[in-house]
Amino acid sequence: MNLNQTDKLLSAKVIIAFVIPSRIGLWVFALASTQLYQQTVKSKYRGQVGGTQTSLNSMFEFIPFILGMVYSDVDDYWIVMVVSYMSVTIATLMVTFGVFIPHQRKRMKAEYDNIELELEDMTTRSSSNNGIV
Repeated sequence: MNLNQTDKLLSAKVIIAFVIPSRIGLWVFALASTQLYQQTVKSKYRGQVGGTQTSLNSMFEFIPFILGMVYSDVDDYWIVMVVSYMSVTIATLMVTFGVFIPHQRKRMKAEYDNIELELEDMTTRSSSNNGIV
């Protein structure tokens, strides 16, 4: 093998080594977002939310193809890459601050309310049992 052939093989290995974890990350993110909206959306609205989510995903998946056609020159590829990174960052921020954090706050408030109720029950029981040994 000459040097050029070795470089091509190394490039292929690097691409495969980084594409596989990125796909796994994508699948995990898709599962997590599906679980979040199933836990946070009322059952009668899940179909509408799922349909809207699918249509938005399809639209945003189509945008890189359009950008690839518009900026087809190799020297302009950085534009497509920057837009792609920005869209992933915006999606991550939207899920984090729009769904995950409010869901966590609601869950923590419910747990806090349960603890308060348990404490009230314990104090009520202990005060009613004060005279009884």
